[in-house]
Amino acid sequence: MTRTWLLLAFAVLALLAVVAWSIRRRRLSTALALGVVLPIAYCLPGAFVYRHISVPLPKATPYDADAKKRHEYLDTYDEGYRTGLAGTLRTYCFAPEHTTRGFYEGLDKGNEIFYRCLGLARSRRLLNILAAGDGVILRSSGSDVEPPPQDGHLKTVPRK
Repeated sequence: MTRTWLLLAFAVLALLAVVAWSIRRRRLSTALALGVVLPIAYCLPGAFVYRHISVPLPKATPYDADAKKRHEYLDTYDEGYRTGLAGTLRTYCFAPEHTTRGFYEGLDKGNEIFYRCLGLARSRRLLNILAAGDGVILRSSGSDVEPPPQDGHLKTVPRK
């Protein structure tokens, strides 16, 4: 079943409906306490996994010759991977080229996993635009979109 996230979304909505129905005649303090506890209980496992997940770092980087740049690249790659894995898309402005490249390459890989888990088709168009805006041209990894040319215009390449 490729759309298992729909099942989870409906299960959460059903659980919230059952909780709301069961506390409709309770005291307001009970409802407020549940209103605080339920979101925390829902988000806590996700936050735990987000912090403790093992990030597959690349063995070779464009900065292997410089140990400091390589370390910074891998740190930001880790940050980008976790950001993409969470389904978030953000920019990495006003940073040196090696850290920006690490962030966007990690974001690309994490986003790939995120979309694969949801069973959705993935387009790198917006990611390429954001990366190009910060001065990074992402390497193509068999996606449906080529890296943007220097003039900023994107063209779609069909998958084979």
